[in-house]
Formats: sequence, C-alpha cells, structure tokens
Amino acid sequence: MITSDPSDPPPFDATHLLVTAPAALFSISPNLPTVIVALGMYILYLRMHLVGTLPALVVAHSTLSLPYVVINVAAALRTMDPTVELAAQSLGAPPLRTFLMVTLPLI
Repeated sequence: MITSDPSDPPPFDATHLLVTAPAALFSISPNLPTVIVALGMYILYLRMHLVGTLPALVVAHSTLSLPYVVINVAAALRTMDPTVELAAQSLGAPPLRTFLMVTLPLI
C-alpha cells in the first residue's frame, strides 16, 4: 500500500497549468476599459492606414472578445471529467479525433 504524507507537495499536473495560465493571462484584459483599448487601436490603425477596413474590424473584435472566450472555455475544461478522454483514447481514437469528437462537444 502506498501512502503519502499530507505535508508532501501535490504532484505536478501539466493539464492544470495549461488551463490556468491562459485564463490568468486573459483575465487582465476584461478589466481594462474598452474605450482605452479602442482608442489605442484607433491611433494604431490611423498610423497604419487601416481605419475602416475589414482586417482592422476583425482584429479589433477578436482582441476585445477573445479574453471572454478563453475564460469560459477554461472554466468548461476545468469541470470536464478527464476519464472521458482517456476512455476514447483507450478505444483507439487518435488525439485529434478525441478532441473533435469528445472534448469539443463537452465545451
């Protein structure tokens, strides 16, 4: 029987790091006032002659909405049961198929 001392540090979990690091990074952005970010982008777009173009609109929209997407997806991945993915992999599903058929629908 293997026992562990309660004072031992918990084992390293790479999946926990992959989920929490991006969420911590992107949680800074929603706290910035949107007007400040928009003004900075407008000045940048003026200098680059991109005001009123589709690429500028796509980049601005993605920049402002991506943090909310990352926070929600990270929360969904944190609550997901990892044994579901392990079951798919043990039945022979490759990693991409496991992601597309198991993980993505659970998000």
